[in-house]
Amino acid sequence: MRGGPIILLDNLPEGRVLESAALASVLTAELWTDRILGETRMVVLPNTALWLVSANNPRFSLELARRCVRIRIDPKRDMPWRREGFRHDPLVEWVREKRPALVRACLTLVQGWLAAGRPKGKQRLGSFESWAATMGGIFAVAGIEGFLTNADDFYEAADAEGEVWRAFTRAWWARYASKPMRVAELNGLCEELELLEGVRRDGTPKSQQTRLGGALRSKRDCVFGEKYRELYGEPTRTRNKDYLRKRLSWRIQELAEGGLPASALERIAQLGDELPERWRMRQAAYEKDAGPVPALEPRDPRIPPVGTVLHRVFNGVAHEVTVCGEGFEHAGERFKTLSAIAKHITGTPWNGFLFFGLKKRVETASQESAA
Repeated sequence: MRGGPIILLDNLPEGRVLESAALASVLTAELWTDRILGETRMVVLPNTALWLVSANNPRFSLELARRCVRIRIDPKRDMPWRREGFRHDPLVEWVREKRPALVRACLTLVQGWLAAGRPKGKQRLGSFESWAATMGGIFAVAGIEGFLTNADDFYEAADAEGEVWRAFTRAWWARYASKPMRVAELNGLCEELELLEGVRRDGTPKSQQTRLGGALRSKRDCVFGEKYRELYGEPTRTRNKDYLRKRLSWRIQELAEGGLPASALERIAQLGDELPERWRMRQAAYEKDAGPVPALEPRDPRIPPVGTVLHRVFNGVAHEVTVCGEGFEHAGERFKTLSAIAKHITGTPWNGFLFFGLKKRVETASQESAA
């Protein structure tokens, strides 16, 4: 069985949104499991191909957009295929002729990064963290700016629905803040500022209120990232709405009433190792000069070291879970336990350690220790 190193989806149709759960999954999976056509045999294949898409002003779902790096070419003229006066013309022949020099130039950039101590770039791309850190570091050492700086514009274009709701929540907060409001009053605000027109649609005020009320119920507990960026000065790195709601609530209270009082910080320092890890981390943030953070309580021996990536293929889809200092990360969300992730993937209760094959790991380790 053979496959190409590059997969090109060429010339996507204009005006259509590319949306595919299978494509989103394969873009982040290191292994791909599927059935061979005409057979009942399943195969597991390494997924190392480079995926490319070409189109005129393509539109993606947010799930696909966050897995893409956009390369935008703007010739600034009509019928660009008729352009003349290129520096390297014809380009394909020039690339073939200069291939050794181009490869040598790329290797020189990498060698310079290695000589500089392999610094990591500051840019982050969820599910591609190592790639973004490496490429960002190489470009930074070479003095090349602009890596991933167009990501926000790309995401905003993909998240059209989210931007509509963010505009509504900004207007709501600016007008009423935390005051409880009726749907009729919010519908009046939308009518005045021409908000959520696609949600409320045409009709009588009563019908618009009904549609708006239903839409608001569907958005219950949703947290929109603009408020997080406003309060913390940086974009959120998670979509876990419970976690975001707690962080935003704490930050609003902290800005209004102040942080922890000195007496509380002193008591936290006295408790030391008796505190959970998250409180010790918070204490370190308040007292940066207080010295090293106290030693953590012993971890469950079945859990691999922090930073380990667990792999599991389920129903033909490969899943990756990163072990964190407190909990686990899967598909951009934080979970407290592996069992919660297993249930999220399968839809049914599972023993997380058994689902990810860690039970055998600890049994093997125990046998080796006994020997």
